Amino acid sequence: MSFHPILRKLRRFRAARRKADGVGQAIILAAGCGSRLKGAIGNRPKCLADIDGETLLDQQLRLLEAAGREIFVVVGYQDDAVRQHVGSRATLVHNLFSTATSLPTPRSIMQF
Repeated sequence: MSFHPILRKLRRFRAARRKADGVGQAIILAAGCGSRLKGAIGNRPKCLADIDGETLLDQQLRLLEAAGREIFVVVGYQDDAVRQHVGSRATLVHNLFSTATSLPTPRSIMQF
């Protein structure tokens, strides 16, 4: 039985969507300070940058909540501000390395 190419594509899309729907959890990485955005966002964390009246973090939370996912947010820089903003909408996990000043770099680890 031969299907039209569009129908085959639709079947593959639906199969992939069913497979993806098996994922019940999501992680949002929100530990960065956004140093390259300082001129635009001031002293706020990057995830709290306002885009068209909604923060980047709120956009992600809204979409993941609508999909029924259990959400984890990794926080670091100004974690108190992010915690207050998120409230009970997600489980927060603190990134211990977000404030470290002497993390090893790939160059310092590799030996030639």
